Amino acid sequence: MENISIQLNRFYGVNSKLVYDSTTSTITKIKNGNIIKSTPLGFCWRLYINNTSLTRLFYLAGVPAGDKVSISTKVPGWVMNSTKDTKRAFLSVLFGNELQCPYLRVKNAFSCSQFGLHKIERKEKDLRIFLSQIKTLLKEFGISSSPISSEKCRTIKKSGERSMKLYFSIDSHAPNILRLFKELPFKYAEEKQIKFANFVEIFLQKSVWLKHEWELYEKVIKLHGGGLGRRTIFKKLQLPKKYFYRINAWIHYGQKSLYYTRRAIFSALF
Repeated sequence: MENISIQLNRFYGVNSKLVYDSTTSTITKIKNGNIIKSTPLGFCWRLYINNTSLTRLFYLAGVPAGDKVSISTKVPGWVMNSTKDTKRAFLSVLFGNELQCPYLRVKNAFSCSQFGLHKIERKEKDLRIFLSQIKTLLKEFGISSSPISSEKCRTIKKSGERSMKLYFSIDSHAPNILRLFKELPFKYAEEKQIKFANFVEIFLQKSVWLKHEWELYEKVIKLHGGGLGRRTIFKKLQLPKKYFYRINAWIHYGQKSLYYTRRAIFSALF
């Protein structure tokens, strides 16, 4: 927020005020028919901007006005129809603030990364449209995601209306997560981006064997193309026993070494 405040002044000559604040309120949720109440104490920074012209610009650009849980939200048409660089900037800022950071579940597998928003129940259709727009933008960057789902839990707002959460997950397949890292770096979320980069680095360090596997696969296919059978190839390359059936699958069943078809995304990061 300090960064945003500095850039507002640098590019537009607009002054802003950053204030540290604490809030508390009673949250009422309905889960499995049970009413659960909690009163959390929250701390946050608020950026106050007293500038009518900038407010009008935000409004014309499509920034939602008012309680974001109670109003319709959509990706503005000028973003959906913009250049890839503009779409990248939009998603990088959005995900920097709202997307769960992927992490390593085990040494060579990532977690699912979830993106979702809350809306009052009568705005469910609008929220589905918004999430579908985000999924469409992700697809343009070659990033796959799960179908849109709904949490069973509901929150009762002070107005009495019930709100819900819809979400989707970024597929945790390693090449997909690496593409997310490469194409959409988190913006205005330095700590999250550093954390993500550390997980990616650890994963790549654990995955250097993939290069050898791809090279071996190409050798096997080339030798087979030259007329050699799998037993001859196995002996010629002096392979460990585990490869005897693996190269059979490569040669006769059309299988490829792990992530071979996605090796370009790995090569760009190794």
